[in-house]
Amino acid sequence: MQSLRSILTLIVVLSTLLLPFSVLAEEALIKTNYLNVRNGPEESHSKIDQVHKGEIYPILEQQKNWVKIKLENKSGWVSLDYINVQNQLPTVNQLKIAYDQVHLREGPSTDHSITSFAKKGDDFEVLSYNNGWYEVKSEQTRGYIHERIALKEKKSRCTNVKNKTIVIDAGHGGRDVGAIGITGIQEKHLAYKTAELLKEKLILLGANVTLTRLNDEFISLASRTSIANISGGEAFLSLHYNSVADLPDVSGIQSYYFLKDSKEMAQAIQSALIKITGANNRGVHKEDFYVLRQNRNEAVLLELGFISNKESQQLLTTQAYQEKIVAGIINGLNNYFCN
Repeated sequence: MQSLRSILTLIVVLSTLLLPFSVLAEEALIKTNYLNVRNGPEESHSKIDQVHKGEIYPILEQQKNWVKIKLENKSGWVSLDYINVQNQLPTVNQLKIAYDQVHLREGPSTDHSITSFAKKGDDFEVLSYNNGWYEVKSEQTRGYIHERIALKEKKSRCTNVKNKTIVIDAGHGGRDVGAIGITGIQEKHLAYKTAELLKEKLILLGANVTLTRLNDEFISLASRTSIANISGGEAFLSLHYNSVADLPDVSGIQSYYFLKDSKEMAQAIQSALIKITGANNRGVHKEDFYVLRQNRNEAVLLELGFISNKESQQLLTTQAYQEKIVAGIINGLNNYFCN
């Protein structure tokens, strides 16, 4: 019996040692341009790609001073020396301070200078989250506060996207290719790529997701709205990309609504998209689009960028920027449902 117990203990210990260090809830923010991505966690491994400053990638695992990141169609290793590891933004919109004389700092560590103080009961808007530190702001000040000294307070009506039914409409499809980019890329394919990624992320957050088209097929506008109306969802999102061949320098994101009840959702998503992407803000507009007019759900149509702009098209087709777009849409939905 003692021998069997020893064997079982050894198996448990070995299985623990074999488990990879999981950092699935974290992302790599690239700090430099032309950072080599390698096929293994050492300098001696072959280069398989390059990433650039400001791009964000999901972290799959870590080995010593290297992390494995997820690219568009592959994964690879980068050195920790050239990235910042940041947690994905939690679904906390406001913080209420738990103690008096709480320090607000210039950056997310105690190495940064104290810029101001907060007192018990003060409320702050959450801007970002990084390794236990919230970046917050109020009307009077802005800075970083550690999560241990703040009470996380969700707004009373805040339910986020969990258990919500979201209808995602990937614009165009089949014989209707939509806009055509400067290199020939078709809007229908890019819109579907974004829709699939958005669906994946929303499901992970507990939402119920319906797609109006499941592949490269033509779906009439009437059918799209019928699918939405039958679903009885809380939000309908029609995803599109723009093109103006005569104005190749035009860029930016714009959002549309038709019914008054949808205006706040459009504003929330537009604001979150601009904040996370840094794109040119082309505003929120009322427009008599069929899929908005005939929708019984709160409905928004999003023009997520211009594929007629060379620089924009290059950015829009990267996995890193697609992740930003999807994060912006989800943040916007969360902000809307929490207000």
